[in-house]
Amino acid sequence: SPGWQDPSFIPCFRNGPLSPCAPVIMLSQRLKADEECAGYLAGADGYLSARAPATVLLARLQAALARAKTQQKDHEQLSSLLRFSTIGVWDWKIEQDWGVTGSSMTRGLLEIEADSTDALLTIVHPEHRNRLTQALIEVFQHHGPFEEEFPVVLPEAGTRWISVKGFIIQDAAQETRFLALSTDVTTRRAAQAALEYKEASFREMADAAPAMLWMSDPDGNCTYLSQGWYT
Repeated sequence: SPGWQDPSFIPCFRNGPLSPCAPVIMLSQRLKADEECAGYLAGADGYLSARAPATVLLARLQAALARAKTQQKDHEQLSSLLRFSTIGVWDWKIEQDWGVTGSSMTRGLLEIEADSTDALLTIVHPEHRNRLTQALIEVFQHHGPFEEEFPVVLPEAGTRWISVKGFIIQDAAQETRFLALSTDVTTRRAAQAALEYKEASFREMADAAPAMLWMSDPDGNCTYLSQGWYT
């Protein structure tokens, strides 16, 4: 239809019910260079003159479909791997909130049902919610690297610690996207907390001992003195 001559429909088409890997080939009677560039930037896979023979159009479509099928297979394999792992992938369109790919993959890890920032912030532990909000605002405004760890409270799994590392890009359609990996670091955080508890318990016991205790490194440098040395 005439309305589909505008390449701005392509991002909506890819985010619709059809596969995001579906090829898009534009046909045109006459095409200016800037119009062709706009089409490619919007995500078009190619252009053909409307006067091109049917055999050329068919060959171009077959080649594009073969590439799309390979991309779709890779996408499905990655989705399956992530579904059974503790890794989540964020593909966040900042203007449109959650991106299609990011929300589906991240939900498996964080148990998010709604496609919105509110859904993420709702499960973040209240004591860390403001800090995470400010960190996200900072990276969206200044496009720097993002690296945060925060606890989330899940209905079945309870409190889990999540590590997120990401960055901002401008994609081919000139959309600002936030790409990141999130991993479950609950076990590491628990081990770290247990170690800190043991160290604190040892220091408390050593400081309460009537003797003067000390610790040295392999080079003989003193690294710890109990309170008995100071009283």
